[in-house]
Amino acid sequence: MNTITSTLTEPFDHDHECVSASELEHAQTCHNIDELTEDISMKELNAVHSWLSIAGSLENYTPLHHQIVLRREIIASESARLHLLWFGKVIYVKPLPPCLMNTDFVRNYVCTNSNLHQSAMGFLLSYCKIVCSPLDLSFAKERLLLPEDITWTKWKLFREQTLSRIQHGVIINPRYIYGELRIARLNIIYRMTRRGLVYFSIHREYDSYFSQYFTLLIIAFAFASTVLSAMQVILSTPEYPQLFSRDSYVVSVVTILGILIALFIIACLFLWVFLANTYMTARSHLRPKRGKGGTA
Repeated sequence: MNTITSTLTEPFDHDHECVSASELEHAQTCHNIDELTEDISMKELNAVHSWLSIAGSLENYTPLHHQIVLRREIIASESARLHLLWFGKVIYVKPLPPCLMNTDFVRNYVCTNSNLHQSAMGFLLSYCKIVCSPLDLSFAKERLLLPEDITWTKWKLFREQTLSRIQHGVIINPRYIYGELRIARLNIIYRMTRRGLVYFSIHREYDSYFSQYFTLLIIAFAFASTVLSAMQVILSTPEYPQLFSRDSYVVSVVTILGILIALFIIACLFLWVFLANTYMTARSHLRPKRGKGGTA
């Protein structure tokens, strides 16, 4: 339930806003308070907040220019649930709505709703952390994360005042206590908490999904082959302890069983993923029919 309060304040003054009232009128932005609340909602991550330490570190925010240094591809996404989530060499960043950089809008709409205020303050905090230099601002504008007409001088003043006020007693959405989060670990958290198969699927094809498991299997197979080859060389010598012969036999059997078990597990995993995807696809096709009064 949303709480309305008059004690919430905007994190910046008119003199420090990045988007004026006239600029906001021409911007393609959301002015509907319900839509904005949904647009920056973090309810899914908040539901597993106690587990987020597995997926990321406290205040782990990396400036955009350093993301480039790490050779990560910065991808703009309108989905707030993907904001600052990463895997491999890709990190998702949600563009900052221009309305959140306008004082009057924040005061008249955001500051009248505590839940929205917490989400907005956390969202602004994340941008103050990742856009810290003129180079960061340049990257942000290139990737359509911030309006093109924002200058470094304007952003610097906005950032300094916003950081100062948010870090001195302003309550932010719990999700932003953490910065960047690993998608792969979030998927594990979702399975552990029985909220679904994945939080976000980073694999769209079966081959890319199972290649990660086969890579580990190939490494293990190469290691086992090296060990067995070394044992075979030792056993081929005329003098070797009888005890070593028995140990070699045990190791060989265990290795073969281990490989067979690993292949069986991967096969079961493939079947599980295939059946789960088939079920979800069938369910998604049945919903429209039922909504129209059809029978399944």
